[in-house]
Amino acid sequence: MKTIRLIPLWKTALAAISITGFLLWVLVTVLQYIQHRADMRDAPAMQSTTMYSYPDDYELPVSHYYTYLIDTTGKATINDAIEHKRSRQFAIWPSDKTTFNLGMSCVDVWLHVPVHNQSSKDICLIWQLENAIDSARLYIETGNSVHAHSAVSFYAPLARRALPVKALFDTIWLSPGAEAGLYFHVFKNHYNTNIPMTLLPLDTFLQHENRTNNIYTAYISIFIFIILFNVFLFISLRDPIHLWYSLFIFSISMMLLIDAYYPVLIFPDLLYRITAVTEPLPFVDWGMVGSGLVMQLLLGQDRTNSYFWLPFRILLGLGFATGALQLIVSMWSLGGGISYPFYYFHTISNLFVLVSVFMGMCSVVEKVIQRSPIALVYFCTSMLPILGILNSYLNCIGFTNFSFMFPSSVAIGIMAEIIVLTMLLTQRYNVLQKEKNQLLQQQLAMQKELGDRIAETQENEQKRIAEDLHDGIGSMLTALRMMINKGIHHFTAKGLPEAAEILLPIQQQLDKVVVDIRTISHNLMPKDFEQSEFDSIIRDHLSVINAVSEVNVEYYLDPLINQLPKGLQISLFRIFTELLNNSLKHSQTQHITAQFIIHPHILMLMIEDEGIGFAMDKANDGIGLKNIRSRVRFLSGKISFDSSPKGTIIIVEIPLT
Repeated sequence: MKTIRLIPLWKTALAAISITGFLLWVLVTVLQYIQHRADMRDAPAMQSTTMYSYPDDYELPVSHYYTYLIDTTGKATINDAIEHKRSRQFAIWPSDKTTFNLGMSCVDVWLHVPVHNQSSKDICLIWQLENAIDSARLYIETGNSVHAHSAVSFYAPLARRALPVKALFDTIWLSPGAEAGLYFHVFKNHYNTNIPMTLLPLDTFLQHENRTNNIYTAYISIFIFIILFNVFLFISLRDPIHLWYSLFIFSISMMLLIDAYYPVLIFPDLLYRITAVTEPLPFVDWGMVGSGLVMQLLLGQDRTNSYFWLPFRILLGLGFATGALQLIVSMWSLGGGISYPFYYFHTISNLFVLVSVFMGMCSVVEKVIQRSPIALVYFCTSMLPILGILNSYLNCIGFTNFSFMFPSSVAIGIMAEIIVLTMLLTQRYNVLQKEKNQLLQQQLAMQKELGDRIAETQENEQKRIAEDLHDGIGSMLTALRMMINKGIHHFTAKGLPEAAEILLPIQQQLDKVVVDIRTISHNLMPKDFEQSEFDSIIRDHLSVINAVSEVNVEYYLDPLINQLPKGLQISLFRIFTELLNNSLKHSQTQHITAQFIIHPHILMLMIEDEGIGFAMDKANDGIGLKNIRSRVRFLSGKISFDSSPKGTIIIVEIPLT
């Protein structure tokens, strides 16, 4: 009976303390978030005098230059914004925060950036907003005039975009010495108001994009290789961990593609619009599912050795269903159905990720407590993506406005985890493959031992039958032949030739029976293989056939044939005699050629006759042919037949290594 070993009480208490610490951390986070919102509400209203100047100051983040106005009503117009700006109602964004972020709030925002072209030539400024912003409008104020410059939307068709790969993107041209005020009206209808914004000269923008694209291309190329590699490992070993790992890598790849706006280039329009609605949320959920299952399989967790196995499995199942539901609802939304409940799915996905990360780490800590070396490695490996997720979460709620790794803390953390996991899974594959090969070798050794015993038993039984035929029936037939011969002489001496003629055909038929029994006996029990060379045994056997048969058998024996192992010689002799007897009985031929040819790694036996051939479908049902195939298969060889009305060629190939 299998003993179930669960974690002792003190270890359970340690897990409970960890959970309590996590809940306290959540509580502190919420309190800090409330305080953050209060600080933003009380931000000073003042007029900024800092101006974005080209070419002197453009290296600084654009947040150093803009002021902002929160529109809680969602009804403010450009004239209202200008009026608030002139009355100093716009607030300065803190200079230590590089990204405008109000945390978990859904409000419209006006951003104002004063710009000045100090160069002697026209410049093109690129402005873009990132992440899940619904839409934005740009107004340009020059002197006392204001005009609407452009409007962009995350859901805009590709034909209406300034750059297809960028949804929230446009250009601004400034003549030499020109000064202007840029008013950005940003609409944010779900989740949180996190507005990463860039305003860069064209050449700087292109350099940044090339760098980012090169990094993401390298990521995706590595991920595609890892996916194909794990599919190969699964086909080779049938270990499901490689399928779940492929799901994890695929989900991460899709998350990075969507985050970098690559789907607009590689997806059909409908599929792109679906991913535009869902963003990477379904793939984040599925990535957590694949990662969790890989973790459980890699650490060898099941319901008998882990408190967290079952609840974690249930949580992963819910996460997979949530990801699928998001895609279904997004397609319904595009078809004109219900409005997409984006905020709730964001909340559910974030909650699922946080709870999954926490429960997964509890499972890892549980195995570390159980002194699992691989769990300790996995724990250290998981810290980077966890720190990346924590960094992303803090950015999301507005506490931090930076990524401690480029281009994404989550992406770099996951990449580091993937590299280590790939090494661990490759090592796991090598170990399991080695164990599989050892088991296969043990099975082959057992089969060989069993086959040797069966062959030995068969040889002993054939030897006994041959002795019975030779000493028993053979002796009786010989005695009977002598009696018939004596009777012939008696009737001839008595002057009764008619009686002698009656016994003469019986004597002739009896002679054939004696020869047949002697041949069968010799086939069943040839000369002792330990005392005679294999080529001499073959020659003696064929000389008997050529003497008593009307068929002429020609043969060629490779000089190396005597160096074969004795066990192989016996099996080869049985195969050869069975094939030869079939040709003698059924081919109706007058000539047979037999060849034994030895190549460096293979032994070839070829038997060719000029007979009438045979039908393979009927021959396969014969006991003799089944016995031959069984012997060849036991030697790991193969046999082929080429039969026609003009003759038959049989080739047997036996590996020698």
